Amino acid sequence: MELLYRAINKWRKDQTEFIYVNRWGVERKAALAQVAEMEADVLQQLDRVRNKIIENNDDKQKQKQFLKVWSIIRYKLLCPCSAKSELHACARLNGFEMKL
Repeated sequence: MELLYRAINKWRKDQTEFIYVNRWGVERKAALAQVAEMEADVLQQLDRVRNKIIENNDDKQKQKQFLKVWSIIRYKLLCPCSAKSELHACARLNGFEMKL
């Protein structure tokens, strides 16, 4: 789990650095708010899965839940598309069929 938190933190830092270099004014504030919202969503999902794992305390269940949440987090963080409401074009190209 610690690796997931580190990956999320690194992603947030990279995104904020990019925003501070490439955005100004209202656009910067909106982009920073979007990054904060995405980070909060991912952390909430991670906490929900962690709580389920603690409740179930089953090795196979732990592995399944971990792989599921990691694939979702990795997909959200690495996806270059910005559309959230529909199936991403990059997901279709990579063989994923996941809606966010």
